[in-house]
Amino acid sequence: MLMRFHYFYIVALMFSCCIDFTLTLYRFQTRDARVSILSSQELFLRRFPQLIAIYGTFSSMFMMSVERLAASRNFKTHESSKRNDVYFWVHIAILCSMIPPSLLSYNFASNFSISTLIPAGGHMYHQILAVPISLIEWLTIFLFEYLLRLNRTRLRKVGFSLTERYQIDENIRSLELLRSLARFHGFLTLSGAIAFLLIGYRMENEPGYPIFEESINLLQLQGILLPLLLMRHKR
Repeated sequence: MLMRFHYFYIVALMFSCCIDFTLTLYRFQTRDARVSILSSQELFLRRFPQLIAIYGTFSSMFMMSVERLAASRNFKTHESSKRNDVYFWVHIAILCSMIPPSLLSYNFASNFSISTLIPAGGHMYHQILAVPISLIEWLTIFLFEYLLRLNRTRLRKVGFSLTERYQIDENIRSLELLRSLARFHGFLTLSGAIAFLLIGYRMENEPGYPIFEESINLLQLQGILLPLLLMRHKR
């Protein structure tokens, strides 16, 4: 279920980005002056779904790593456990906790210059969110790497039943798939964070900042590249 929701968030991100970028391109081609200024309502409708989709990918991927941790620790009884739905509901709770700070970043009484995801004046709330999101991201990658190594070592040992060895092999198969996705997440997040810290932080209030933010916002590429990765692994 977590994998299905993760894929749903990716598709939602791709769909919302396509609508957003198509509107921007159309107005730019028709030289519509509204391409530079957005009402708060339009900015919210065009950009907020992208934020929720991105946060959903983080929370669902993190809970998949926690679920694989439980599967690796309790590989003898994990398949018969009836408490696996708790991971899904914790992921929903994490996602819901990220929504209020995101809403606070919008001033619905103002118009905004077009920017990537975050309205002018709302960066503080997203910088606060960046701390737990970064921790979740790197903890996810660490868990996948550690668990894959643990299960490969365990599979080479003797003394396990056929059912137990099947569960260990299933852990390895799923971890090999999820590890590549987690690494891809981490690469995009780290690239954007480094670019912002080295360059963007010093030009945050300058006229060229929206173009810079658009250029480093590689998270939106998930909507194109991650489905390709999933289809490759599925094949």
